[in-house]
This record gives sequence, C-alpha cells and structure tokens, in this order.
Amino acid sequence: MKHRGQIEGNEDFLRSVILSSYKMYRNKFHKDYGELVICHDSGDVWRRDYFPNYKMNRRNKRDTDGIDWDMAYRVLSDIRDEFIHHLPYKDVRVERTEADDIIAVLAREYAKTEKVMIVSSDKDFQQLHDHPNIHQFSPLKKTLVKCKDPKYYLLEHIIRGDSSDGVPNVFSDDDSCINPDKRQKPCLMSKFVAVHTEYKDTSTFQDENLLRNWKRNERIIDLSQIPANIQQSILDAYRDAKVPDRSGLFDYFLSKGLVDLMESIQEF
Repeated sequence: MKHRGQIEGNEDFLRSVILSSYKMYRNKFHKDYGELVICHDSGDVWRRDYFPNYKMNRRNKRDTDGIDWDMAYRVLSDIRDEFIHHLPYKDVRVERTEADDIIAVLAREYAKTEKVMIVSSDKDFQQLHDHPNIHQFSPLKKTLVKCKDPKYYLLEHIIRGDSSDGVPNVFSDDDSCINPDKRQKPCLMSKFVAVHTEYKDTSTFQDENLLRNWKRNERIIDLSQIPANIQQSILDAYRDAKVPDRSGLFDYFLSKGLVDLMESIQEF
C-alpha cells in the first residue's frame, strides 16, 4: 500500500501535469471551440438508484490494488479546489452526477448554436456524434474520434453492455460482472441481430426478462436518459459558475513554485 507521504509527495507533480494538459488543449482548441470548461465526477451517482451494481467491479478492484485511494482522491480534491479559485475557466461539478453527464448535457445544449469539442478518450461519447457541431478528441490516441453511425453504436452498446462499468449484456443477470461464480451469457451474433432488429419497438420483445435488461442498460448507457432534474442542475451549475480573474494566476503559480509554467502564463 502506498504511504501517505508517497501520495502527498506527488501533489506538486500532479498539479503541474494537469495544468500543462489544460494549457495544451486550450491552445489547441479554444480559438475554434471557445473557452475551456472543466467537468468533474461527484462521489455518488444517480445511476446506482436504478442499478446498484454500477461500477461496483471498479470499487472491488480498488479495495485490493494496494493504493490508498482515499488519500489520492483527497489530494486531487484539494488540487481541484485550488483550480476553482484560481484558474480562469468554468469548473462544473454537480452532486450525484458524473463528468460524462455534465459533458453530454452541456455539449447537446450548446451545440445548438456553436461548435463543441469534447476532449476525452471515452468511447461513450460517440453516441453524441449524431450532432454535426459535436466533435471529440482522444488524448490517448492524439487524434479526432470518428463514429460513422452514432445510433448504431448506441444500440450495440446497449445490447452488449459495458463490463468495465459492471453493466452486463441484455441476455445476462444484473450481477454477472461482479459475482465470481457467474459469467455473462454469450452475446451470439444471431441473438444480437434479433434484438437489434426489434429495438425500434421494444414492446414486441417476447421475453420479459430481455425487455427488463434492455431498459436497465438503456437507462445506464444512453446519455439522453439522464433525468430531467439532473440535466437542469447541470445547466444551472454551468451558468452560475464563477470565472476567476486571470490577474490572480501569477501569484498562484508563484505560491506553488510553478516556475516552468510561469514562462507561458499568457497561454492559460
């Protein structure tokens, strides 16, 4: 297990790395897509109201990987609080939401009138590519993300589930991704095609359990299924977010010993 001092000792490094990435992507995109907006996860999420096993497999892995995640999250939370008070960008965090929710709601809202660039390698955002003003850049692959058929991608994602988030395919039980004694049922091509053909009217599903699992996955995966009250809270949080004056950047960088970044402070 990492000791407290090991994690806290990396705080300066983490701060510098995060700030450097902000600067890089702002310089790359702000001219064509507007100012940087920083989005954050909340501790609890609304999806667990509908599916308690959501991301429980990740939590189980964290419990055994030897890293003091509580300390890591506290350090990152402290850095985030600094950024809120000193960086000249809107910073949005809403209780019971994930950053994905915030990004999806803001992207769809503001793509009505302007171009939006999502900087993320997350494949889930491909379902948003049905809007011509929404674009995505993958920091992992260093390239724009392209999706030929966003609607097909979403349907496939709902049918196949997302094991990384603990969401089984539509043929499998809720706990298939977290119960060591269970495995998901095979998503055979014949089954996939049959379900995909029927999706336009799920009331035609003959199998009640299949219909239930479809609705389970749709609620969790489809970003248009974010509850209306959550969507409104996100829009309100964005509109109410305060942007610190850029004049405070120099003192902030100086106080944190960010000498290398001070040389390019005008790029933030």
